[in-house]
Amino acid sequence: SNEGALRGVGYVVKRAVLMLLPFLGAKHETYAEYCANYKKANGFSFFFIIGGLFTLAGIIFTILFYTL
Repeated sequence: SNEGALRGVGYVVKRAVLMLLPFLGAKHETYAEYCANYKKANGFSFFFIIGGLFTLAGIIFTILFYTL
């Protein structure tokens, strides 16, 4: 599909989770439908969100390290 291997890996992980947890009630989705409904990230705001989460985790672990 010339869209990258990570999209395929994401599809496989999603399908595996839905197979292991059938009570979620999600409908079967083919890879073509998954690619058609896949939303690309607009901009780079997700980098700031992930960076903020890692920074927050680092601060928490630093505080725990020095208090214990």
